[in-house]
Amino acid sequence: MDKELQQKIIDLVRKSIKEHLEEGEYLEVEEEDYPEEIFSEEAGVFVTLKIDGKLRGCIGNITSTITVLNSIIRNSIAAAFKDPRFPELTEEEFQGIKISVSILTQPLEVNYSDTEKFIKFLETEQPGLIIRKGFRQATFLPSVWEEISDPEEFMKSLCKKADLPEDIWKSFKPGLEIESYESTIISE
Repeated sequence: MDKELQQKIIDLVRKSIKEHLEEGEYLEVEEEDYPEEIFSEEAGVFVTLKIDGKLRGCIGNITSTITVLNSIIRNSIAAAFKDPRFPELTEEEFQGIKISVSILTQPLEVNYSDTEKFIKFLETEQPGLIIRKGFRQATFLPSVWEEISDPEEFMKSLCKKADLPEDIWKSFKPGLEIESYESTIISE
Protein backbone atom coordinates (compact mmCIF):
# COMPACT_ATOMS: atom_id res chain seq x y z
CA MET A 1 0.00 0.00 0.00
CA ASP A 2 1.57 3.29 -1.06
CA LYS A 3 2.06 6.29 1.23
CA GLU A 4 -0.62 8.33 -0.52
CA LEU A 5 -3.28 5.68 0.13
CA GLN A 6 -2.11 5.26 3.72
CA GLN A 7 -2.47 9.00 4.27
CA LYS A 8 -5.94 8.94 2.70
CA ILE A 9 -6.99 6.29 5.25
CA ILE A 10 -5.57 8.28 8.19
CA ASP A 11 -7.26 11.45 6.88
CA LEU A 12 -10.59 9.59 6.67
CA VAL A 13 -10.31 8.64 10.35
CA ARG A 14 -9.45 12.21 11.32
CA LYS A 15 -12.32 13.68 9.25
CA SER A 16 -14.76 11.15 10.72
CA ILE A 17 -13.85 12.04 14.30
CA LYS A 18 -13.84 15.78 13.58
CA GLU A 19 -17.32 15.61 11.98
CA HIS A 20 -18.65 13.84 15.04
CA LEU A 21 -16.94 16.27 17.42
CA GLU A 22 -18.28 19.33 15.62
CA GLU A 23 -21.67 18.16 14.34
CA GLY A 24 -22.47 14.99 16.29
CA GLU A 25 -22.93 13.22 12.97
CA TYR A 26 -21.37 10.41 10.99
CA LEU A 27 -19.21 11.60 8.11
CA GLU A 28 -20.96 11.29 4.76
CA VAL A 29 -18.67 10.63 1.81
CA GLU A 30 -19.05 10.01 -1.88
CA GLU A 31 -17.83 6.55 -2.78
CA GLU A 32 -16.31 7.89 -6.00
CA ASP A 33 -13.93 9.96 -3.84
CA TYR A 34 -12.56 6.64 -2.57
CA PRO A 35 -12.13 4.59 -5.77
CA GLU A 36 -9.22 2.49 -4.51
CA GLU A 37 -10.09 -1.20 -4.31
CA ILE A 38 -9.36 -1.48 -0.58
CA PHE A 39 -12.28 0.81 0.28
CA SER A 40 -14.88 -1.39 -1.46
CA GLU A 41 -13.69 -4.66 0.09
CA GLU A 42 -15.47 -6.27 3.03
CA ALA A 43 -12.93 -6.90 5.79
CA GLY A 44 -12.46 -6.51 9.50
CA VAL A 45 -11.19 -3.08 10.51
CA PHE A 46 -9.86 -1.79 13.82
CA VAL A 47 -9.19 1.87 14.57
CA THR A 48 -6.74 2.58 17.39
CA LEU A 49 -6.19 6.00 18.93
CA LYS A 50 -3.24 6.85 21.16
CA ILE A 51 -2.21 10.00 22.99
CA ASP A 52 1.42 10.30 24.11
CA GLY A 53 1.93 6.64 23.22
CA LYS A 54 -0.91 5.47 25.50
CA LEU A 55 -4.09 3.81 24.32
CA ARG A 56 -7.03 6.25 24.13
CA GLY A 57 -9.50 4.09 22.24
CA CYS A 58 -9.64 0.99 20.07
CA ILE A 59 -12.76 -0.40 18.45
CA GLY A 60 -13.20 -2.67 15.49
CA ASN A 61 -14.82 -5.63 13.89
CA ILE A 62 -13.11 -8.91 13.09
CA THR A 63 -15.18 -9.60 9.98
CA SER A 64 -17.62 -7.40 8.13
CA THR A 65 -20.58 -7.30 5.81
CA ILE A 66 -19.99 -3.62 5.07
CA THR A 67 -17.19 -1.99 3.12
CA VAL A 68 -13.83 -1.02 4.56
CA LEU A 69 -14.79 2.60 3.80
CA ASN A 70 -17.87 2.42 6.02
CA SER A 71 -16.09 0.35 8.68
CA ILE A 72 -13.36 3.00 8.98
CA ILE A 73 -15.95 5.75 9.47
CA ARG A 74 -17.98 3.78 12.04
CA ASN A 75 -15.00 2.44 13.97
CA SER A 76 -13.29 5.84 14.06
CA ILE A 77 -16.28 7.31 15.86
CA ALA A 78 -16.63 4.26 18.10
CA ALA A 79 -12.94 4.37 19.10
CA ALA A 80 -13.17 8.09 19.90
CA PHE A 81 -16.56 8.21 21.59
CA LYS A 82 -17.82 4.72 22.48
CA ASP A 83 -14.90 2.71 23.84
CA PRO A 84 -16.25 1.79 27.31
CA ARG A 85 -12.76 2.02 28.82
CA PHE A 86 -12.55 5.77 28.19
CA PRO A 87 -14.69 8.92 28.34
CA GLU A 88 -15.62 10.53 25.03
CA LEU A 89 -12.70 12.17 23.23
CA THR A 90 -12.52 15.93 23.78
CA GLU A 91 -11.62 18.65 21.27
CA GLU A 92 -8.35 19.20 23.16
CA GLU A 93 -7.45 15.50 23.04
CA PHE A 94 -8.35 15.36 19.34
CA GLN A 95 -5.43 17.66 18.60
CA GLY A 96 -2.97 15.13 20.08
CA ILE A 97 -4.24 11.78 18.82
CA LYS A 98 -2.13 9.40 16.80
CA ILE A 99 -4.12 7.10 14.55
CA SER A 100 -3.59 3.50 13.54
CA VAL A 101 -5.89 1.45 11.30
CA SER A 102 -5.67 -2.33 11.00
CA ILE A 103 -7.33 -4.01 8.03
CA LEU A 104 -7.69 -7.72 8.71
CA THR A 105 -7.56 -10.84 6.61
CA GLN A 106 -10.33 -13.41 6.97
CA PRO A 107 -9.77 -15.40 10.20
CA LEU A 108 -8.70 -19.02 9.78
CA GLU A 109 -9.25 -21.81 12.27
CA VAL A 110 -6.09 -22.89 14.07
CA ASN A 111 -6.00 -26.66 14.48
CA TYR A 112 -3.40 -27.96 16.84
CA SER A 113 -3.07 -30.84 19.24
CA ASP A 114 0.44 -30.16 20.45
CA THR A 115 1.11 -27.15 22.66
CA GLU A 116 4.77 -26.92 21.61
CA LYS A 117 3.86 -26.79 17.91
CA PHE A 118 1.27 -24.12 18.64
CA ILE A 119 3.84 -22.05 20.57
CA LYS A 120 6.28 -22.38 17.64
CA PHE A 121 3.53 -21.20 15.27
CA LEU A 122 2.90 -18.17 17.51
CA GLU A 123 6.61 -17.34 17.79
CA THR A 124 7.13 -17.57 14.04
CA GLU A 125 3.94 -15.98 12.69
CA GLN A 126 2.87 -13.61 15.49
CA PRO A 127 -0.69 -13.50 14.13
CA GLY A 128 -3.75 -11.78 15.46
CA LEU A 129 -5.76 -14.30 17.44
CA ILE A 130 -9.36 -14.85 18.42
CA ILE A 131 -10.27 -17.20 21.25
CA ARG A 132 -13.85 -18.28 21.75
CA LYS A 133 -15.72 -20.62 24.06
CA GLY A 134 -19.47 -20.36 24.35
CA PHE A 135 -20.42 -16.71 24.61
CA ARG A 136 -16.95 -15.65 25.72
CA GLN A 137 -14.61 -14.29 23.11
CA ALA A 138 -11.63 -11.96 22.77
CA THR A 139 -9.11 -10.94 20.17
CA PHE A 140 -5.63 -9.46 20.12
CA LEU A 141 -4.42 -7.71 16.98
CA PRO A 142 -0.99 -8.73 15.66
CA SER A 143 0.35 -5.42 16.98
CA VAL A 144 -0.15 -6.69 20.56
CA TRP A 145 2.96 -8.84 20.00
CA GLU A 146 4.96 -5.59 20.36
CA GLU A 147 3.73 -5.40 23.98
CA ILE A 148 3.49 -9.13 24.85
CA SER A 149 6.22 -10.99 22.97
CA ASP A 150 6.12 -14.25 24.95
CA PRO A 151 3.60 -16.68 23.38
CA GLU A 152 2.49 -18.15 26.71
CA GLU A 153 1.94 -14.70 28.22
CA PHE A 154 0.16 -13.62 25.04
CA MET A 155 -2.26 -16.56 25.34
CA LYS A 156 -2.77 -16.09 29.10
CA SER A 157 -3.63 -12.43 28.54
CA LEU A 158 -5.96 -13.25 25.67
CA CYS A 159 -7.77 -15.85 27.79
CA LYS A 160 -8.05 -13.36 30.65
CA LYS A 161 -9.51 -10.76 28.27
CA ALA A 162 -12.14 -13.34 27.23
CA ASP A 163 -12.84 -14.11 30.91
CA LEU A 164 -11.65 -17.68 30.40
CA PRO A 165 -9.20 -19.66 32.57
CA GLU A 166 -5.66 -18.54 31.67
CA ASP A 167 -4.49 -22.01 30.68
CA ILE A 168 -7.61 -23.23 28.86
CA TRP A 169 -5.78 -22.88 25.53
CA LYS A 170 -3.47 -25.75 26.56
CA SER A 171 -6.33 -28.17 27.22
CA PHE A 172 -7.69 -28.78 23.69
CA LYS A 173 -11.20 -28.93 25.21
CA PRO A 174 -14.20 -29.36 22.91
CA GLY A 175 -15.94 -26.09 22.16
CA LEU A 176 -12.77 -24.01 22.43
CA GLU A 177 -12.06 -22.24 19.15
CA ILE A 178 -8.91 -20.37 18.17
CA GLU A 179 -8.60 -18.48 14.91
CA SER A 180 -5.71 -16.51 13.50
CA TYR A 181 -5.53 -13.58 11.10
CA GLU A 182 -3.07 -11.11 9.66
CA SER A 183 -3.46 -7.38 9.32
CA THR A 184 -2.21 -4.49 7.28
CA ILE A 185 -1.44 -1.67 9.67
CA ILE A 186 -1.54 1.97 8.64
CA SER A 187 -0.15 4.33 11.28
CA GLU A 188 0.76 7.94 11.63
